[in-house]
Amino acid sequence: MTAEMRRLTIGTRDGGTRHLVVRTFVDPYFVEHAEDMLHREADAVVPPRGADAVAWAAATDAIRKPAPRYEGRFLHRDFHPGNVLSDEPSRNGAGLRISGVVDWVQTSWGPADLDVAHCSTNLALPHRPAWGLRFAEAYEESGGVLAAAAGERLYWRLLDALAFGSGVGPVARPWREAGRAELTTRAVEERPDAYVIALLEAVS
Repeated sequence: MTAEMRRLTIGTRDGGTRHLVVRTFVDPYFVEHAEDMLHREADAVVPPRGADAVAWAAATDAIRKPAPRYEGRFLHRDFHPGNVLSDEPSRNGAGLRISGVVDWVQTSWGPADLDVAHCSTNLALPHRPAWGLRFAEAYEESGGVLAAAAGERLYWRLLDALAFGSGVGPVARPWREAGRAELTTRAVEERPDAYVIALLEAVS
């Protein structure tokens, strides 16, 4: 089993404090105390500026619920397009083949939904929410198995998406360096809100 312990309080340059979200890790103690820690994670959610308050309140309430039961899998835990290698495709994109997955320093054990959720968020933010929603569908179409109930799938996707509420700015830097100049800090800050709303609407 995995346990989510991701609240980190740091000092800011102006003398205040800020809550950040850090990574998942596995330890018997944290598995035993997972329910309490998941509530504290929900308390650490910081919506981005201008976010839909009603949607973020609903999303936060959703991850306060007990984690759904799942069949454990070996997880990458930072699975996203930047960590996937592929052979060079032809000009029209034909023949593209995944040749490897790198950066296995955060491996864990838990539901496949977590890796799919993380990759979905990492597609939704630089592109648009539909990309994140579509990735999970494509995963299942390719034979992957996710949580059976829509509400359970939503839990894991919201858990990942909410973690980007106040910390997506630094994540966008590599995207700009790769040529996505339109992804300014302000533009990217709006993406988590749009994705959270899309996730909630998808199961309503």
